[in-house]
Amino acid sequence: VTISNILATVQGTSQLIGLAKNGKVHAIEDITLSNIRLKMVPESTADKRATHAIHAEHVNGLKIEDVTIDWSTEATEPKWQSAISLSSVQELELDDVTARAGGNAPVFRLESVQQAVIR
Repeated sequence: VTISNILATVQGTSQLIGLAKNGKVHAIEDITLSNIRLKMVPESTADKRATHAIHAEHVNGLKIEDVTIDWSTEATEPKWQSAISLSSVQELELDDVTARAGGNAPVFRLESVQQAVIR
């Protein structure tokens, strides 16, 4: 699956999450995010949930290339954290990613990531 050529102003976390149920994990596979420009702005609802700009979990084969993530500096949210958060990802490739954190967090948050190439 390839998601590409996106220019968006967003108010929530963009998520790619496989299924973990009854102790079994069913990962999603072979995902490419390419040529994407995201601008994070504060949510307009009272129930504010956005933390990371992109979060992926339980993914085998994730390629993120030519991606830019920007956060509003005029108005911010206290829950904003990393530009990209990855958990339980295998075979990761990050290439030509321009980003900064939305708050006091690392730009990239990697947890249980295996076989990663970052350029």
